[in-house]
Amino acid sequence: MSNEWESFCFNNRIREIYENCSIQSLPQSVFNLAQEWLKNPKSMILFGACGSGKTYFMMCLMKELTMKGLVSKISFKKSRRLAQEIDKYLFFEKDLTKLTDEIFSCDYFFLDNLGVEKECENVETEFMEIIDDRNQGVKKIKYTMITTNLSPQKIEMTYGSRFLSRLKRYEWVEFCGEDRRGQ
Repeated sequence: MSNEWESFCFNNRIREIYENCSIQSLPQSVFNLAQEWLKNPKSMILFGACGSGKTYFMMCLMKELTMKGLVSKISFKKSRRLAQEIDKYLFFEKDLTKLTDEIFSCDYFFLDNLGVEKECENVETEFMEIIDDRNQGVKKIKYTMITTNLSPQKIEMTYGSRFLSRLKRYEWVEFCGEDRRGQ
């Protein structure tokens, strides 16, 4: 494991099980998707049942990017943690600039587990702002990858049609299959 990936995992509180992830361990169809994404990145929504491999896939891509020396261009957030940070910034500092600048300025933003943060206030509006900022008015393309257990219909029910509309620019990839955790 590279020092960059190890440091990235530590700094982002990524669980130990992902430290040795590898695109070579992915099923063939998902491996092909990873190879294609690494050659031609695009913003994506990975959705599907719990344990279907969405986060593992995301971790494999982040690891590949760090191995290419792009660690400074990556931002990773767990959805619940991001929502808590938003609430903290709004409560104590009344300004999200520092937090949103980090997310907006990176080339690759990875958001894991959209939909688990509902108890936090202000989440829908701020998530929509983050998506808007990353999609609009930039001269350089910014890639965003989001994992979620929610279907497009559930995202609309949870966050509203305005939020879902902003995600229609993304490629949606459904992860199917049985729960792979513990295997």
